[in-house]
Parts: sequence; C-alpha cells; structure tokens
Amino acid sequence: MQALQLKQTFKTNISDIYALFGDDEGMILFALEKFYALIPFETREYCIQKFEGNEISQDEIIASLSYPSMFGDRRLVIVKNFNKKLTMQETEKWLDYVDNIVEGNILVLVNCPTIKAAVNQFAVDVDCNAMGLIDYVNYIQTLFNFYKVKYDKSALSEIVNRCNKDFGKINNEVNKLML
Repeated sequence: MQALQLKQTFKTNISDIYALFGDDEGMILFALEKFYALIPFETREYCIQKFEGNEISQDEIIASLSYPSMFGDRRLVIVKNFNKKLTMQETEKWLDYVDNIVEGNILVLVNCPTIKAAVNQFAVDVDCNAMGLIDYVNYIQTLFNFYKVKYDKSALSEIVNRCNKDFGKINNEVNKLML
C-alpha cells in the first residue's frame, strides 16, 4: 500500500517538504529516485544537495535552503538520518524556514524524526516501512490492472518470494513483464 501512496504523492502537486520514514531501504531508494526525477539530469550536480548523519549542523541545512536554484525551476535538499535533539530555539529556526520557504526548493527528510517533529504540520509523510506479502501482491495487481497486463494470480506471490521482498527487484521484474 505504501508504494501506491508514494505513486499517488507524485501525481499531485509537488510539496515543499517531504518526510520519508521507515525501515525498507528499497522503498526509500525508490522514493528518492522519484525526487531525483524532478530535477533534469544535466543539472542534478548543481541542484541536488545531500546531508547525512548527526555531524552536520541544522544551521548548515537551513542555510542551504535559503537560496533558489540557479539551474532550473527546482532544487532538492536531502537530509538523511539526522537525529539530534532540537532545542526550542532550533525548532523556532525550522518554523522560520517554513514561513520563508524559497519557491522551488524541495526538502526531503529521510528518517529524521527531530526535524520532522518541528515541521510536522507542513510536511507530507511518506511511509517506507517494509511491506507484507499481500501488500506487494496488491501493488503488482494494481499495476497490471492499470496497464491491462494479463497475469496468473498465483504467479504474483512467486515474483515477490523470488525477489526476497526487495521492492527494487520487484519493480524491475514487473517492468520487464510489462514490456
């Protein structure tokens, strides 16, 4: 179900702040690929900025969000695994950022519970937790039905099992079958 939620997220207008959370690395990578696709390939080097871990300062992140893209309509700032506890003053800085968002900047928080808590009411949550067998099968069924691909229902769970419930591998196999 999470994969369908993710696909639906990108059918609507692009938001300014996304909070990806969960334990399925394949789902997180799938989601990040969707964000990368928003930036033209030739400008990605200049329009995507990544921060990871607790060694970075939140001031550095907020400062990077304060200027617009010089090479296109959008800039992507990805923050992964930032778990430092925020003081009240630091939380206020995030709220100031939300009040003065630079148009075209997209902030993607990946497993950053403290920043997410500070901007929670302004962020779009994307659940990237591991899915069960039935969730994967339903995802494949929905795709096949949408693209009018004929399939044997018993084969769907076999695809999921052979790919070890790895969403990236399942997606590749499903794409091959739809060609």
